[in-house]
Amino acid sequence: MLRTVAGPLSEGPAAFPAPAPYRGQADELVWDNLCFAVPAAHRPLFLDLHVPRPEAPVPGEAADTRGRPVIVWVHGGGWEAGSRRRLGGELQSGWIIERMVLAGFAVALVDYRLTAEATFPAPADDVRAAVAWLAGHRDDFGLDTTRLALWGESAGAHLALIVGATAAAGIGEARVRAVVDWYGPVDLPALYAGGGNGALSGTWASPAASPVNVITAAMPPTLIVHGRDDDLVPPAQSRQLHELLDWLGVVNEHVESEGGHVFVGADVVPAMTNRTLDFLCTHLGHTRGPRPDPEVAMRAARLREEGVRGPFETDDPHEARRRVFDYRKELNAVDYGVASVEDVEIHTGVLRIPVRVQTPVAPTRTVVLYVHGGGWVTGDLDSHEKVAARIAQSTPATVIQLDYRRAPEHPFPAAHDDVVAATAWVAARLDEYGADTLVLAGDSAGGGLAVAAALWARDNGVRVDALLLNHPAVDWTSSSRAGLPHTYFGGDDSLRLDPRVSPALADLRGLPPVFCGVGGLDRALEDVLRFAHSLREADVPVTMRVFPGLEHGYFGQAAISRGADRAAEQMCRDLSEFTWNREPR
Repeated sequence: MLRTVAGPLSEGPAAFPAPAPYRGQADELVWDNLCFAVPAAHRPLFLDLHVPRPEAPVPGEAADTRGRPVIVWVHGGGWEAGSRRRLGGELQSGWIIERMVLAGFAVALVDYRLTAEATFPAPADDVRAAVAWLAGHRDDFGLDTTRLALWGESAGAHLALIVGATAAAGIGEARVRAVVDWYGPVDLPALYAGGGNGALSGTWASPAASPVNVITAAMPPTLIVHGRDDDLVPPAQSRQLHELLDWLGVVNEHVESEGGHVFVGADVVPAMTNRTLDFLCTHLGHTRGPRPDPEVAMRAARLREEGVRGPFETDDPHEARRRVFDYRKELNAVDYGVASVEDVEIHTGVLRIPVRVQTPVAPTRTVVLYVHGGGWVTGDLDSHEKVAARIAQSTPATVIQLDYRRAPEHPFPAAHDDVVAATAWVAARLDEYGADTLVLAGDSAGGGLAVAAALWARDNGVRVDALLLNHPAVDWTSSSRAGLPHTYFGGDDSLRLDPRVSPALADLRGLPPVFCGVGGLDRALEDVLRFAHSLREADVPVTMRVFPGLEHGYFGQAAISRGADRAAEQMCRDLSEFTWNREPR
């Protein structure tokens, strides 16, 4: 049984109480600092465990009562550095752990003793101990450790291969069904023969420390991935392993990709991760997620049967705007109980911009300027009133919806200019709303407009305190040249490269804290993940949420989906915690 409080006479891992879990970036449950071993005369060893949230049952389908299949992630670092929380830049920017979770795997990131603490085989023993601990606590976390994979990178791949080679009879009640070797060394004497990587000594020089000497025909199915430009661990090491596995009759795949060690110099981590996840699903008997939210999927099927078409399934902007109301009628059938709703105009020089002000019941010192989505063509104050009302109620905040000019009647930069003008106008009048915090918020194209306005504010001395972005459209560089949204470019397709259209291309340094959410099945997922990483690289505080099973527009789907309702509430909670905890101006 998992201990939440350590007893006074507890020893070993039981002496360390289990922490309370929290929600991770892929909406999973995360337990940090779970002690799995206390080797004699050494420091305690810990793992972090990420477990996907149980999926909603699909009507008519039998529930899968098995626990989550498990990936044990073994970090690299030349056996002498690194930790379970150390991910190379390419791995971190590729959101590798989050992709595992979204696919439906539980992920355990494990530590092991480094060479300054103990020599081989101690690190491999530590990985075995972590696997055995997980098996012993499988029911505490909802794990199926009879479907377990070892996935290591560099030195961690070496350890995964060693452990996998000796795990035919199982580790405790765990069964290693697959091993993933990302650019790991397999023949240490050959690797160190030239002296460029240091020198082998002690037990690291023993034959048992080289996977090629211990792998047998009982080796689990193995995937080998290596960058062909790797000059730290030559690709020949992986070719040697592939030939050995073929000779032994072990099921294996060998992939050489672009890039050097840790795939440096190539944007291949997402593709190699997807290739790896497909391999693991095959050999662990797992259907890859995320599975579409059943309530959202049922509504989509019903709309198709009723002949209700999406707004952008037409080239007529007027028809698209009419369809928005058909499509959103059911979504807007919810009341969030704000204190008042008032339609006014703000005057900014020659511009007169309609806005709708929603005042919350609870007191607040926060104003949210909300920019609706709709591909710069559809959407208005009515279509997104309930979305804005939710923010007003849950944050709480005074929410000012903005009815900016839309394409094709008003192409670029009309929408951008309206949002910028409104930002300056509201920022100058916060006192009139009894507020000291200004948040720019938006969804889809409105999210991109909000980011572009925040960049303008940064450059012009206008204070914006935070950004709330739901599936923001921030990068149009690779989008199709067809469709209604492109009427915003007024025939000049080069505008896709303008930071006012694709703010992901801008210098993002100096932006305020960003709260960003996207569905795990959103067509914009990859763009949003790259944008979030770019923000972090620019030292912008980012709270990122990926909601498995949800699609574009999840924030407004609370009326028809419990999963979407919970996701929207999480985004509001993130913003609320920020606004309540920040220091007043």
